[in-house]
Amino acid sequence: MLTDANQVGKREQLADYVTRVDAKTKPCLAMMPKGKALTNMLMQFQVDDFEDAEDISVETATDVESYDNASPNREVLKTYAMKVRDSAMVDDVAEEVNEVAGVRSELANSIMKKLEKVGRCIEAFICGDQEHVAGGAGTKYRGRGLGLWIGPGSGQTTFPVPTSYETPTASLDNTAMASFTEEIVNGLLESSYGKTGTKQTFQGLVGTTLKRRFSKFSSAASGVTNTGFATVRMFQSQFNHTIDNVVDVYEGDFGTIVLHPTLWNAHPNFGGSAAAQARRGYFLLMHLLELNYKRKPRVKQLEDRGGGPRFLVDAIVGWKVKNPLALIKTYATT
Repeated sequence: MLTDANQVGKREQLADYVTRVDAKTKPCLAMMPKGKALTNMLMQFQVDDFEDAEDISVETATDVESYDNASPNREVLKTYAMKVRDSAMVDDVAEEVNEVAGVRSELANSIMKKLEKVGRCIEAFICGDQEHVAGGAGTKYRGRGLGLWIGPGSGQTTFPVPTSYETPTASLDNTAMASFTEEIVNGLLESSYGKTGTKQTFQGLVGTTLKRRFSKFSSAASGVTNTGFATVRMFQSQFNHTIDNVVDVYEGDFGTIVLHPTLWNAHPNFGGSAAAQARRGYFLLMHLLELNYKRKPRVKQLEDRGGGPRFLVDAIVGWKVKNPLALIKTYATT
């Protein structure tokens, strides 16, 4: 008797698709303005400020007898560009003979995945906690991450930001997430306003825990009395069967923050940690950042030595924080 158990020649049923849920966005790369092409791995750029107001009234009929330097505080900031590269090889049998469900070409699929990896690595470098490094014999160039650009210069071992252009202490916060409040956010915005003098819109790159904390700003505790907490009332149509407890844009007294959840801040592979990654926040004025390529991510076919096609993907890229004074960082780890 022929049964399923002893049947010979049954074809394997394998669905003709491959499913991926990993679709992490790269908000910093998407929003950062692109500048001129690199001409040197050492990137240099200037910062300056305006003089404070003072009593400069003079008597009439008096001659000018002294002269000031109108730019006494001009400084040069420096960082390094870097080269990133990855590679892959596909067996010629795997590429030309075997039929794989959901994959028309293993080579094309490999190229797509490696290009995505290069983009993710650049995003993580920009948003990381690593210090920049000068390239040389046995040493690779590396750019400084936002985690060190925005903050006191204590972690900056190479080309530290001059003290007068360091991010002010009042623009930095490491309050534990459970105690992170709107008052703290307004204080951070006020600190930046004190340097720029204008209310501006920040792009907030925020870890998942920090994003949830912002959404709690709109929540009101129920069943609690005489606690001293302010109550937030939210009105909603009775016909709308949706509970809306999401904050994507925070508007404070001294500026607005558009929130973008990200998984690339303070990544464990780039000087950070899992705890820092979820709680890190950068509130950025994007015109103060710039991305510079000498080589945008590309694919280069390499010699096939008989085993199958090989290729590399690489890029030469650098980024600038034009002036750290106006930027904001939260860096709680608890």
